[in-house]
Amino acid sequence: MTGLDITPELLEGGRAKAADAGVEVEWVEGDAEDLPCPDESFDRVFSTFGHMFAPRHRQTADEMTRVCGEGGVIGICC
Repeated sequence: MTGLDITPELLEGGRAKAADAGVEVEWVEGDAEDLPCPDESFDRVFSTFGHMFAPRHRQTADEMTRVCGEGGVIGICC
C-alpha cells in the first residue's frame, strides 16, 4: 500500500497512525497533479480529500486514471 501527500508534516502523522494500527504503508511525498508513480501501477486508487484541494481538478483526475490499471477502481471522498 502506498500513501501520498504533498505536506511532509501530514506524512509523519500518517506514518504514526499506520504504525499504531500495525499497517505497512510506503509513504511518498508528492503532488496529486503529478503523481510519482508509473502508469497503471495500482489496481485501486483512493483519494480522501487531497484531490479536491489540488488547483487543477482535471489534471488530478487524469493522474489518478493514469496510475490506475485497466479494470481498476478509483474512489474519492470529499
